[in-house]
Amino acid sequence: MQADGVSLFHAGDHSPLHDAVAFRREFDFLADSGLRADLLFLMVQAADDATLSEGVYFATNRLSAKALLPMHARGREHVYTEFARKAASDGIRVPIHCAEFGGDHFAIGGVAGGSVLGQAVHSANNKEAIDKLRDRDLQPGRVMDVIGRRLCE
Repeated sequence: MQADGVSLFHAGDHSPLHDAVAFRREFDFLADSGLRADLLFLMVQAADDATLSEGVYFATNRLSAKALLPMHARGREHVYTEFARKAASDGIRVPIHCAEFGGDHFAIGGVAGGSVLGQAVHSANNKEAIDKLRDRDLQPGRVMDVIGRRLCE
């Protein structure tokens, strides 16, 4: 999907867990067809599943994702941060943006020259800022930076 110059790819429940070979073939087809994803949403239910991790890394690379948003941990949002740490140790350099709580959301900043721009309002070292971000009344102003800053390290 394209919206305001940003390409979004949401894979739903699709994952390499049932058939890793078919999963790779499908993402090869999409990439070879020219599909690219500024924001890539993929299922990440566990941080320590090698088949899942390798499939997510593969899809992220093939679609030249600028940012990865893991999803579908079903109330276990800590899995996203664990996955992001493992991905970083495995050499993945695409920013991974992690929800901390069910219902968390991110707003995307403006677009310039095809690159998604924004400013991260989230600061892991600022307890007061984090507490404000957890306040549901203040969340609509939350913005993520998809150009190289990992928000959940």
